[in-house]
Amino acid sequence: MSARATLSFDYTDMYQKRYTKSYATYELNDRANYKYQSAYNVFNVDGVYAMGSSHNQNMKVYIEAQVNYARQFGKHNLTAMMLYNQNDQKVMSQLRRRYQGLVGRVTYDYDNRYLAEFNAGYNGSENFQKGMRFGFFPSFSIGWRPTAEEFMKGTSNWLSNLKLRASFGQVGNDRYGQRFLYQAIWTQTSGTYNFGTNSKNGIYEAMFPNSEVTWERANKFNLGAEFSLFQGKLTGSADYFYESRNNILTQYLTKPNWVGVTIAAGNLGKTKNAGYEFELMYNNRVGQDFYYYARFTFSHARNEVIFKDEPQWMTPYRKEEGHQIGQYFGLVSEGFITQKDLDSGSLPVSRFTDQVKVGDLKYKDMNGDGFIDENDVTAIGYSSVPENTYALTLGGSWKNWSFSAMFQAVNHVSRFYDAEAMFAFVDGGKVKQHHLDRWNPAKSEAENLANAKYPLLHYDSYGNHNQRLNSFFLKDGSFLRLKNVEVSYTIPSAISKKMGLSSCRIYVNGSNLITWDKLGGHFVDPESNGSNRYPLMSTFNAGVNINF
Repeated sequence: MSARATLSFDYTDMYQKRYTKSYATYELNDRANYKYQSAYNVFNVDGVYAMGSSHNQNMKVYIEAQVNYARQFGKHNLTAMMLYNQNDQKVMSQLRRRYQGLVGRVTYDYDNRYLAEFNAGYNGSENFQKGMRFGFFPSFSIGWRPTAEEFMKGTSNWLSNLKLRASFGQVGNDRYGQRFLYQAIWTQTSGTYNFGTNSKNGIYEAMFPNSEVTWERANKFNLGAEFSLFQGKLTGSADYFYESRNNILTQYLTKPNWVGVTIAAGNLGKTKNAGYEFELMYNNRVGQDFYYYARFTFSHARNEVIFKDEPQWMTPYRKEEGHQIGQYFGLVSEGFITQKDLDSGSLPVSRFTDQVKVGDLKYKDMNGDGFIDENDVTAIGYSSVPENTYALTLGGSWKNWSFSAMFQAVNHVSRFYDAEAMFAFVDGGKVKQHHLDRWNPAKSEAENLANAKYPLLHYDSYGNHNQRLNSFFLKDGSFLRLKNVEVSYTIPSAISKKMGLSSCRIYVNGSNLITWDKLGGHFVDPESNGSNRYPLMSTFNAGVNINF
């Protein structure tokens, strides 16, 4: 039996002064006279230094006490652990945050063949009122190693290890982004109550409390297997998982408009997530000098919103229920508007602009009311979270040389790039390379239909009809990336010892080297979303590792 205790105290007090200054920027407008200031458009002006300051104070106290027990009875092995933890944090003048937890674990195995484990957590959160603050979250797992059985001894020459396992458990979540949902919020107003000709200050209830809020709960189930074949040359694992999450803290969306107060979030949402993953690794040696290996992993996960507090009168195609978390919702593009569409008189009227033109995007009228508006928004593309994730690692060594490379890939994922990343004339700006392939009024309609990759450009109103979330601008976020490569050379020990070293290794490596995607090469990184994202950097390193 053993015991230990930990106490940590972390205090930060930082006062900052910042000096800022604005500068004029210039844009060349007349290349022939680039030497003269009149050839440039000037934006902003040179300013003077301005000073700003900030103060940040943060205090954290963490307490942990643990008791461990381990005992072996012949072929029986038993361990147990009990742990208490408490986390206190205070930021500036905010109320102190506190979390408490009691964790227990018991493990048992018989002859390393039959395995069992039980865990339990009893956690408390300040975000819920008394009587609702603590939650109990148990989990258990069992395992069996058939290769340790007598009847499997004959397979040891090709099957050296096989382990089957299953687990079920509960986890909780108390984080919502807002504290004390069980308490009302009152806000003071300034001069909003009139008594005769005089206005007076007052207070109003800004949030109606929810005294019943408590922990979110997720039930997790897993089935898995691990194996090793051919004296460990081929190893791998496979898992199936399922998660059902209930009591998710979300906003009430069915609150009538005549309720003149915001209602605190409630335990309303339900989701599920299921999938599988596997890993394979093969390694081998050829002769005495050459060793190589390859590792491949694949993961598939698909989630679904089971319940969200959406109005019953909402048309089914607009609801998030039945779709993935992070599912994109936008207008469905049906190509470009042609002169025939305008002449037909049956083209739905866009409420995003006064008048559409030939070359603008044509949208699907989902509800058939003859108008294109927010009521035609529906699920488009995939979610922003990839369904499938792949990774391949290759490596090896030959004498003193070694090499490794890693590829990663995803698919079944969508990306939406707006503002400067996709649209033209943002905030009075310019066009980009991909805008040159727009619908060109100087070309024939047939030529535009065959070649145009961007709708008609509009400088006014920021292209309200075209430049919005729709299936035309929703891109396939699949990619394959050479994530990193490294080549190294280890100086022979006979030479390094003469240099007074126990070992010396020289290496060069690089990361984020090549990316193959479906974005056309002129957008942002396929792992990012939206606009104004800092581009992913390719990095290269060279170095020496020396041990004395």
